[in-house]
Amino acid sequence: MIHVPRQANTKPATQKGRNKPLEEIGNIVHDSVLFSDDDANNAVIRSWGEKQLQEPTIKNHVELVKLAEIAEFARGAEVAGSRGFYLDPTIFFPPGRDINSHPMYYFNA
Repeated sequence: MIHVPRQANTKPATQKGRNKPLEEIGNIVHDSVLFSDDDANNAVIRSWGEKQLQEPTIKNHVELVKLAEIAEFARGAEVAGSRGFYLDPTIFFPPGRDINSHPMYYFNA
């Protein structure tokens, strides 16, 4: 029987030897590609249509909740931080209605 000595694990050293020259290459781009150190010097090659500006009258969901006054942001922020809020329970259980007639009553039973 021929005894073959076990070779030490050379994988890490081999990978380092392979990756070192590859790291120095960087991105190879075509000669027609314009490049600079920052985005201020970017050139517009083509554009389509007209730029549409968002109307300032469109409100996001937080502004709509504040406008409808259906949440308590100050109280929620004390408990859960700046993004916390408590929804007003009257939007789920309007005054004058029997709480047992609300669909959520059956899920909590």
